[in-house]
Amino acid sequence: MSLVGSWLKYRGFTQLQLAQKMGVSRSSVQQHVGNDYHLRKSTVKRYAEALGITPDDFLAGPPKAKELCSDDEYSLIRFYEPGVSLDQERTEKLLAFPTLWIYSVLKTTPDNIIVIRAAGDSMSPCISDNDALLVDKARNNLHQDGIYVFQNNSSLIVKRIELRVTGEIVCKSDNPAYENYTLNRDTTQVYGRVVWIGRTLV
Repeated sequence: MSLVGSWLKYRGFTQLQLAQKMGVSRSSVQQHVGNDYHLRKSTVKRYAEALGITPDDFLAGPPKAKELCSDDEYSLIRFYEPGVSLDQERTEKLLAFPTLWIYSVLKTTPDNIIVIRAAGDSMSPCISDNDALLVDKARNNLHQDGIYVFQNNSSLIVKRIELRVTGEIVCKSDNPAYENYTLNRDTTQVYGRVVWIGRTLV
């Protein structure tokens, strides 16, 4: 299997999704799935950026379980409390997650992950107050529906994103007590997609 095809399978992307992240046509990705032996350096760089990895990582291919087990068993992930600015503050709080689990289940790398503590009930019952949210910073392009973390003006927000055929981006709360609204791309910075939720049961 080609490198492009291997990374598509590993990350769970369709050819169209990867093409949209790169800003190219689906046919461009499709031809490389069939034959990528002569990729230009600039093309390798674009694939790597879309996948949230380095060009060297891309050329090495997706990690295998055996290779991962030889690395550190756990990765320390930065943990942010509610109300912080992810751009201006560098937290010293760390949580440990199994490295193999990050690669094989979340389909990303430890460097792409941060943890944010949820605040409020707007996303209840899916996300509750004080839940720990694992956010993949590599998935910060709004190309598919999902739950994303973004900064809107001065507020850090966690909402479900729905993409309309009209091009509108609708922010939806799972709690019906909160109204939906349209996202303004010009005043919004997307940090990443929520890929895992953890909570205590006591």
